[in-house]
Amino acid sequence: MLSIQAMRGPGERSQPEVSNLMRVKDSGLSTNTPPSRTRATLLSDACQAAIERVAAKARVKDPADLFADVGEALHWISVFADQTFEKGDHLPQLLSGVIWARDQVTHGRIAWAPVLQPPRAMVGPGGGQVGPGGGQIGPGGHQWIDADQVSTRSDGRRGRGRRQNYKAHVEGRDVVRILREALQLARDGPGPMATPSAST
Repeated sequence: MLSIQAMRGPGERSQPEVSNLMRVKDSGLSTNTPPSRTRATLLSDACQAAIERVAAKARVKDPADLFADVGEALHWISVFADQTFEKGDHLPQLLSGVIWARDQVTHGRIAWAPVLQPPRAMVGPGGGQVGPGGGQIGPGGHQWIDADQVSTRSDGRRGRGRRQNYKAHVEGRDVVRILREALQLARDGPGPMATPSAST
């Protein structure tokens, strides 16, 4: 039977300690997962695949059409962060802000919008502008919207810190770029580059 053994709180680690990631314990049955595919690799690959689906939808106009893919990427980033940061570790501020966005998506709120490109001008034979371009120009990617447009609901103490980090480090920036940066921060775990957040 296959069981998943989670890490316990500080000082209560399972033996032997291999890493700060969850481990799969084989109790008789083998898995089909090759040894080279660690839990960290599986999480990273799943998240990267979701981010690439978001990137492929850069010209999608309706933000709801990205809901499942952005939500999945946010989920995997959060799971990764839960495994690489222990209770009491300070999350990097950007990662804390992304987790606030994950919390909003969990409640069915959309935290991004398309970045609309201005219509192109039609250019005449001599190079001069002859009028506005024809046809509708679609979005050129998506950006994280103002936190107050996402939710005006009161956040708890931890949520307020995450909201502040969202406003300072995520809001107004490109969705795909932020997802990629957050995944890298979650992969790296705590270290000298991790700055304390207002609240994790």
